[in-house]
Amino acid sequence: MSALAAVSAFALVLTSCGGEDAGSSGSGDGGGDQLSGEVKVDGSSTVAPLSEAAAALYAEQQPDVNVTVGTSGTGGGF
Repeated sequence: MSALAAVSAFALVLTSCGGEDAGSSGSGDGGGDQLSGEVKVDGSSTVAPLSEAAAALYAEQQPDVNVTVGTSGTGGGF
């Protein structure tokens, strides 16, 4: 169950980065702002495939953000 919670939290963080506020002056096409920078994900090898899939989907939406997924074990994510 904790793996599901970790994936859900990771997905929430990724999706919250690309949204538009109701008061913003975006074009209304749902594209949102383009971001840049780096996100590092690390943790259990159990959730690594899910983290890699989420990183790939995020890269499609935000190509200027470098997402690195590491697998240092369960304690590494903490």
